[in-house]
Amino acid sequence: MKNAQHETGTAAHAHRVVILGAGYVGMAAAVLLAARAKRRDDVDVALVNAQERFTERMRLRMAATGRQLAELSIAELLAGTDARFVRGWVTAVDPDAKTVRIDDDQVLPYDTLVFGLGTTTDSAAVPGVEEHAHTLSSAEDAEFLAERLARFGSGTVVVAGSGLTGVESAAEIADTRRR
Repeated sequence: MKNAQHETGTAAHAHRVVILGAGYVGMAAAVLLAARAKRRDDVDVALVNAQERFTERMRLRMAATGRQLAELSIAELLAGTDARFVRGWVTAVDPDAKTVRIDDDQVLPYDTLVFGLGTTTDSAAVPGVEEHAHTLSSAEDAEFLAERLARFGSGTVVVAGSGLTGVESAAEIADTRRR
């Protein structure tokens, strides 16, 4: 951790920023904040994510149709910045103590906490979704869907959602499955 010196010569801790989630928002926050604090020793930036691989969610539609995506390492993307990568699951946040617990065995203190944890799909809320639908939330989801589509004979594929991911996924699937 970086330390700053007061005029009296006593050390004070750097302003600790902990960013939870290394999707587009978390990565952007870490890189931009680290760039702004470059060469300053009074700011410490830590980016926490459960996986080391950066998931380009906007490109998962391509992986779902069998196209290969680049393997992007979060640690490598942060190289050259003053942000550090902490791999692990967030298991608790204590706003009174200003700490985040990682994997139940590591505690990160913070002065500023940024939530960039993204979204998840509640596939259990609607009957039949878990058995018959696929999500595009991770690279693993996209690879599983690609395998399923490769084995799929004839029929109809329904894409639920008309946001960017839904529209681009529908177009990608239609383009690669013209039959």
